[in-house]
Amino acid sequence: MKLFIENGQSIPAIIVGDGAVPEGFSDGSTIVNWDKYSRQSGLNYSAIRSEIKTLTFTIAGADLSGWNNLTIAEKTIASKYCVLPFSLRVSVVGEAQDKVNWDELLNQTLLDRTLKIERMRKEIGDDLRKETLTYAQSDQFFMDTSTLIDAYRAVMNPAFNYWLESTNGYESTGFASKPYYTLDRLTRLMAIYNSF
Repeated sequence: MKLFIENGQSIPAIIVGDGAVPEGFSDGSTIVNWDKYSRQSGLNYSAIRSEIKTLTFTIAGADLSGWNNLTIAEKTIASKYCVLPFSLRVSVVGEAQDKVNWDELLNQTLLDRTLKIERMRKEIGDDLRKETLTYAQSDQFFMDTSTLIDAYRAVMNPAFNYWLESTNGYESTGFASKPYYTLDRLTRLMAIYNSF
């Protein structure tokens, strides 16, 4: 994914996408810019964090042997998004700020996951509206997902995708075992789960 920044503007327009640089824009896909323009990008915290993580390890290497190739600003941002090991993060921002950053990561991850669940709820609601799902089936889906959301809030687990895919412990209780399961519905819900 690339971050395109409008040229010559004090408050530039931002476009997130792949492919060629749009006319009047430049490729601004840097660690600093992903952080600076994160709110304007329209992406959620997890997507911004993913871009920053990719760039951090591209510059520093998978084993971080190129740690010194990162600028102080890049190290600070990588620490802010908790993409570095604990020892490196605290060497850059200190223990107290790392705790603040970690709490923000947990809060944003919960928010991102909750918003995805809400989008899935609306998708199921649309199936109910179109009468491709019964009231009883939609009620069961909402009760099942509510249980998963409560578990996620309590322990940041389980991974909702495992339940949808009926894998990793959910083989007999996952989405595929439910009366509201269809392959089309699974495909649509997984697309939401995997979206940013």
